[in-house]
Amino acid sequence: MAEGGALFVGRGCTACHTFGGQHTAAALPGAPDLAFARERLTADMAVAWILDPKSVAPTATMPTMGLTEAEALAVRDYLWLTEPGGATPADPLPLPPPLDRPVTWAEVQSEVFGKICAHCHMNPALNEGRAGPGNDGGFGWAATGIELETREGVMAVADQIPAALLRRRDEARRDVLRPGERPLHVVRPDLPGMPLGLPPIDDEDTALVLAWIAQGMPE
Repeated sequence: MAEGGALFVGRGCTACHTFGGQHTAAALPGAPDLAFARERLTADMAVAWILDPKSVAPTATMPTMGLTEAEALAVRDYLWLTEPGGATPADPLPLPPPLDRPVTWAEVQSEVFGKICAHCHMNPALNEGRAGPGNDGGFGWAATGIELETREGVMAVADQIPAALLRRRDEARRDVLRPGERPLHVVRPDLPGMPLGLPPIDDEDTALVLAWIAQGMPE
């Protein structure tokens, strides 16, 4: 495995790829953490990819490294047999306390519901019949009937919102990893995270939403 490890570093693999807790400096978008290659590729496919990525996937952006077959086997064995290690993501942060000031619907709609939530949870009457995947289904989501563009729609599900905000923080441990962190699981769940494709709502906006709900959801 020493030969494969030396090739992995010497041929520049670490310029793009992380490898668990062994190599954490690189984090090139689109270059996966190779700690999980053994769970996603067969051993033979890994060798073929290392030798000539475009022979496996014509659109691959990884360059051919000019390795011999014996060298490719050595790199593969290094990735397959080395314990990559890596830190477990930290527990999700608890929700912040609500803001200690009055919050109106106009503010929370402008900063959160209208800016973020309404992209998926539309009111069809305001969007030429479009309801969005978080309301009417799509992109892996089943229809929920949850509309978050109007005060009335938000009020109808306000009791569910704090739990949804907290759940998204937990989902972020799956979706947002720093180099050297291990995901909670490699196989992605059936449903994408919420908000769709976005990180969790930040503490400031979360505190705003919680304050508005705690204050009785004033206009």
